[in-house]
Amino acid sequence: MNKIASILHHHKDEICFKVDDVEVFKNLLPLQSCFKQLEKRLDSSLIAFSHEDNFQVIEQSNENDFESTLNLHSFVNAVHQAFGEHRPLMITPDAVWMTIAQGFAQHINNNAERLRYQFVNHSSKRELKVVLERLLDKRDWQKAVELWSKQIEENVKADIGDLMVCDFSTTTPIIRTASQVVMMDALKQYFDYRLYMICGIPWITVRGTVEDWKQIRERVEIIGQYDLEWWTNRLLPICDGIIETVAGKPSLEFWKHICKPESMYGGEIITGWLADLFPYLKDGITNSPTYKNPILETPREELTINHGIPPRMFPTGISQASFSLNTLQGESQLELIAGFIGVGQNQENGCLHPEIGWGVRKQDDFLGILNKLEKEHQLNSPIDWSIEKNLFTELPAELIQILERFDGGTLFADTEHSWNIKPLKDYTPCKIYEINQYLTSFINLEDNRCIGFGTVIRKTGNREDGTRKIWEECWIFVGNPVLVEDENNLFENQTWILQPESTKVIAKGIPQLFERIIQAEGRYYFDAEDFVPNQSIIDLR
Repeated sequence: MNKIASILHHHKDEICFKVDDVEVFKNLLPLQSCFKQLEKRLDSSLIAFSHEDNFQVIEQSNENDFESTLNLHSFVNAVHQAFGEHRPLMITPDAVWMTIAQGFAQHINNNAERLRYQFVNHSSKRELKVVLERLLDKRDWQKAVELWSKQIEENVKADIGDLMVCDFSTTTPIIRTASQVVMMDALKQYFDYRLYMICGIPWITVRGTVEDWKQIRERVEIIGQYDLEWWTNRLLPICDGIIETVAGKPSLEFWKHICKPESMYGGEIITGWLADLFPYLKDGITNSPTYKNPILETPREELTINHGIPPRMFPTGISQASFSLNTLQGESQLELIAGFIGVGQNQENGCLHPEIGWGVRKQDDFLGILNKLEKEHQLNSPIDWSIEKNLFTELPAELIQILERFDGGTLFADTEHSWNIKPLKDYTPCKIYEINQYLTSFINLEDNRCIGFGTVIRKTGNREDGTRKIWEECWIFVGNPVLVEDENNLFENQTWILQPESTKVIAKGIPQLFERIIQAEGRYYFDAEDFVPNQSIIDLR
């Protein structure tokens, strides 16, 4: 018979019970500004934020990419830290459902065209407009999100609002808004959002009622209808375990397995049912949540330590939805961000819990370029990483952003200066003759020239005086490729070669290339007499 955990206290909307017989950490963890931590995590400034300026969460390290905890999913981080440091933990219906809803959103975005007509009747994107008189404080931003959410519900087939938005006994206005942004993120392949302004673990506390958690179970059954049974079949037993807990029968075995089974204690991996809350993990190449969680393929009772998932592989827990803000002063490209913003701590007993919130920031300029390209040109559907991810081991980050919007297409198609962007599977390796600079052709021009990207090693200074610096840059080249016999190529008999004298460096980086294409209205700007290359091919010799 399943052993029931020792209950410390039990109310209608909260139960606290003992899990592991460990000594509780007495010291509280250091805190820092949640606003500043989130800005550092996003590497950008926030225009608006859900919480007060003095709101704090526990401090996170940012030592290096491998050991940093700054970008860990806050739910994963809270459980992992509570488990590893013998600290109590609190879980809410909002935190669990937000995690599931973000996984559902990732599934929709990863399969947008296949699922399109289960959600909407229109092709391409429909614009959703919101008009406000002011944007002075967070209440105005919450109102904008609420109005967008209502329009989404009016334009989709399913009861998507009832399904995705948090409305539990523990839900606050901040959490509700954050969950609405997750819904906007889920459907961003079908809608454009536009805003107009007219003038003017020693113990665990589980919050929520039995009805809250039963409602989550019902929602999980619904999202299973969207080709997600492979995930929801693992979620339902978790829901049942929490429902039993809130009803006053917390299973000790169930809660001991949240992070990892007792037989696998130790190490920096997660094998417990916490891992089942995530249908997709970060892809090793793209860093996007497109990699199906392999732990879901193995029955729970057959899992070993080899199935464990490092915390850094889980998604960040931040959802994003871009929108245009139109004022009398012009148009600005902004972005709503929402989700898990840090790990909170009860200052009386040290209990950890994931914090949920939202914010607004200025959109990355390159995202604005991609939005413009999507609206005005003939582009293919986004890439399916489950099919194509093994084609390349390394790609520029901005190229990954492009592929996740469109996998190939044609810019300025009805002109004599079209740009035919290849699908990833058609990218072609080339090299510049005599220099041995390797590049990858990803655009074909109307006149049979190609455009390729290549990683260039740059150096300055010298070792003797300690001024030596070495770094990498992404250069964009244009040239006329010729297929030649190549005895040195171990895999192919022929290689595409570009001659140095007819090859130019036309941009430093993917963003600059597309910015220049738009500025030149599609003309081959690098053929102009006054064009000055960013760098000379001679620099590579």
